[in-house]
Amino acid sequence: MIRRPPRSTLFPYTTLFRSLGQWEEAKHFFEQALTLNSRDPQALNGLAAVMQRQGWPAEAERLYRRALQFSPDFIEVRNNLAALLIQCGRLDEAVEHLRSTVCIRPDYVEAWCNLGGVYTRMGAYADAVTAFGEALRANPHSAAAYGGLGFAHLEAAQYGDAADAYGRALELGADSAELRLQSAQALRLDGRLRQARSVCLEVLRRSPEHFGGWCLHGAISASLEAWEEAIDAYRRAIRLRPGAAGARLGLAKALMAAGHADKAVDAYRELVAIDEGCAQAQNDLGVLQQAQGDMHGAEVRYRRAIDLDPQLVEAYCNLGGLFAERHDREKALSWYDQALEIREGYPEAIAGKAAVLELRGEIDAAYHLLAPLVEGGSRDRKSTRLNSSHIPLTRMPSSA
Repeated sequence: MIRRPPRSTLFPYTTLFRSLGQWEEAKHFFEQALTLNSRDPQALNGLAAVMQRQGWPAEAERLYRRALQFSPDFIEVRNNLAALLIQCGRLDEAVEHLRSTVCIRPDYVEAWCNLGGVYTRMGAYADAVTAFGEALRANPHSAAAYGGLGFAHLEAAQYGDAADAYGRALELGADSAELRLQSAQALRLDGRLRQARSVCLEVLRRSPEHFGGWCLHGAISASLEAWEEAIDAYRRAIRLRPGAAGARLGLAKALMAAGHADKAVDAYRELVAIDEGCAQAQNDLGVLQQAQGDMHGAEVRYRRAIDLDPQLVEAYCNLGGLFAERHDREKALSWYDQALEIREGYPEAIAGKAAVLELRGEIDAAYHLLAPLVEGGSRDRKSTRLNSSHIPLTRMPSSA
């Protein structure tokens, strides 16, 4: 039989103090209660919550554990202790307490949601989905569970499932700007761009100063190739946070895609001045410099991008294209090979390498390299022979 602590006379006071945010008064109240009964799990739990709220995690943990000594099946304490451990980054310990909690009470929705959230942070997305599923089995109308499920699917790149879960959370009354924007992001990544735009604009209608909302609106507009709208959105975001590198990068890319090359160069230079360590900005600025004929400056930018982010495959491909343009085919092939080591099957690296091989007269090698990318899987070598003038040897900045 499950043993639960009595719902003591402290309970309504705990709720009242928390709702009013009167933490000092609450601290004094629980300390007085403990002078009367130092083993009261309700008072220990209440004081621990106050300590946690006021930034004393070690003392909060001590009090939670003391409460469990006197009442091991006090599930609220176990859940609270797990939340504290999550806050401190001790995820494995949190999982142990949350699993104990749901074993004691399998219908405890909040504990299942916390467990799902921990699994999401750990990258154990299948376990997270299972945990949120248990929460929904206990309460099919839990907006919090659907919201957590949506985020787990989003992190797992299961965008359609994420969008559906977020949609259900919103139907059930969850209405925070952050949840709506996560829903819009899932819709965008699932290809439902018009619907994503509608959700995002609703957030901005309610909260016109929402920085994240303007950034996402810029990204959605870029996906729709509505470049002027994207430019306006990123500029609004930058006005709210002038030092935001991500918004400035989005603006620069949108300006470039819209054909405003000079303004794009200025935007990239402003970005690099603010955040010299932005690898993508260094790479994209190199593309612009190369297009203007500044080969040396472009090479410096590409190499700097790789120094900052050795996994930025675009920069390797751009160096391959740059050396191919200089007719240094050995170096071009070397850079394309490095790109393929980082990301096997990367289309731009394969196409660039194949173009260089053809220029060297190695038609068969180029054919075999490119054949998997040919639409329709044609086996006719003449139909797959490359015309190097049609293969972009440098990758222009992609849309935001």
